[in-house]
Amino acid sequence: MRSDIIPEGTVTAHIETAEESVRRIVQDAENWRKSREMPRVRFIERFRSYFGSSKTYNLLLTRPSAEWERRSPEKWLSRLSGLPTALADEDARGDEGALIDLPHTRVFADALRALRQQRGLRRVLLVEGGTGSGKTSLLDLAESRLGEGRKVVRIRGRQSWDSLHEMLGDWLHALGEKDLGPTTARRHRQVSDALASLGDAIIMVDEAQYLTARGVNSIKDWCNDMAERGNAVHFILGAMDTLWRKLTESASEESRQLRVNRTLDVLKLSAPDAAEVLDLLGVSLDLSGWTDRERHEVSGNLSRLSETAGLRAFVRDVRSAAAELVDEATPGLIGEISTVIASKNRTRR
Repeated sequence: MRSDIIPEGTVTAHIETAEESVRRIVQDAENWRKSREMPRVRFIERFRSYFGSSKTYNLLLTRPSAEWERRSPEKWLSRLSGLPTALADEDARGDEGALIDLPHTRVFADALRALRQQRGLRRVLLVEGGTGSGKTSLLDLAESRLGEGRKVVRIRGRQSWDSLHEMLGDWLHALGEKDLGPTTARRHRQVSDALASLGDAIIMVDEAQYLTARGVNSIKDWCNDMAERGNAVHFILGAMDTLWRKLTESASEESRQLRVNRTLDVLKLSAPDAAEVLDLLGVSLDLSGWTDRERHEVSGNLSRLSETAGLRAFVRDVRSAAAELVDEATPGLIGEISTVIASKNRTRR
């Protein structure tokens, strides 16, 4: 029997060529982009390491087969092999994934990595900023990133923390303790033991400006205790800058020791600059049709308005409102929306 004759009824599997694999990966990426209504310019910026430029991406989508022989499809397949996983990771991160490239989130991510490596006394990362500056969003981002591989305990400060006894009770509740000690000293020891039992963990305190001198001193004690026990427990404190300064003035020695001897880094959040405003808007809006002058005027105006209207939260509100109304934002529309939102923010204050 001749070996080149395929028996009747035999099903042969098609093996993709390198060119076909590249086309499939790029087309799947384009379908992913469209299904999420992500502007192409933003998509290219986000995955620039794979494509390099919009021109290259367009060529990969439309290049005729005759050109591929001299375009090394094998090299392109190797370069694009990680793209499907990158798209899946982007979905897992949600909207914050698109925001991770902003300067303040990059700095925070770097500080967080450094904090996790600490085993000495410097176990605190302090995040300072005004209302709407992004403190809580950064804690949310850290919680989503750390939650799968590390214990994360979230605690929110309250005015009742004027009483150390009440503060320790809130910490014990957050740590899952039901039997609260009758005395402040007993509760302090309970918190120490509960922290030690966590092993590898991050304690996040939002609204940390409600800490008193005794509360700050407790965190300093816990840093000492965790270092002595060899536990990988660290603290992130998110606090309003103005009220934290008041604490520093009223509890100077305790605050100095925490900040100088127990704090690894201090991240100060401020209003986004013009470049950040464009990045924030570009997360969900197509700005490719804007002129340089329009970009400069809109980003500059939003940056100035954000200083009195809620900082990054204000810019995100503008972006979200514009995205809901039209498919493609215009400078005039952005201006109208920003004026309305700024007015509402000032009224709430």
